[in-house]
Amino acid sequence: MKKFSLALLLLAVLSGIAIFAMPKLGIADYVETHLELQEYEKSRESIPETTKKPAVLGASQAVSEAIAEIPNSINYDLPFIPQAPFANWDERHEDFCEEASLVMAAYYTETKQYTDLEAADELMNNLADWELTQFGSFKSTNNAETTEIGSIQLGLNIDIEKVDIKQIKQFLAEGRVIIAPTAGRELGNPFFQTPGPVYHMLLIKGYTENGQFVTNDPGTKHGADFLYDEQTLYDAIGEYQYIDGSVNTTIKEVLVVN
Repeated sequence: MKKFSLALLLLAVLSGIAIFAMPKLGIADYVETHLELQEYEKSRESIPETTKKPAVLGASQAVSEAIAEIPNSINYDLPFIPQAPFANWDERHEDFCEEASLVMAAYYTETKQYTDLEAADELMNNLADWELTQFGSFKSTNNAETTEIGSIQLGLNIDIEKVDIKQIKQFLAEGRVIIAPTAGRELGNPFFQTPGPVYHMLLIKGYTENGQFVTNDPGTKHGADFLYDEQTLYDAIGEYQYIDGSVNTTIKEVLVVN
């Protein structure tokens, strides 16, 4: 019995040593990430109920000028399509944020009809095939190229607009959705694999009463109705630079889908 007790005591001591020898950085990272996720889940309580798109998208200049105040909150109802619908993060799906954002916009405007994720994945691959023929690559398309893809292949009516936060909300109030090109690592999304994408596109589909944009972010399976602080998202908006693969965040232009 004594030998057995001594063995248990020795095992407990060794286990304690192992626990205290764990890298502090790893524990700190875990705690920080856990707290970020807790904070994010709490913030989701402010997501507005979804609404259907207006019968007519967009608005004439006269109608836009007549809108004195935009609604306190908006959240349009549209399918969420992650860029890797079946967690198949191959070379293609790693760069499908543009394609996924365009496909979601097409489902919203009903230039394409949503059926299931298999069909959405096939549609994204078809877009990539066309891009390879047209541009020689499907990776990291800039605003002009993304607009061309959406217009020609999906029948979307897209305007590239220079915006501020208020103008983004105004476009949303008119029934439009926004495809935003961003410096992905500046978004601070806790679900992105560290360090996150250098360049990333997502779809803005609404906003809350307390200063957040409601997005469908295709970069994570948790991206449906994903909330970003409006200033954080706006600061991350920028134009992709082919010369070095960077994102120029002084260019505040987005794709407004009519």
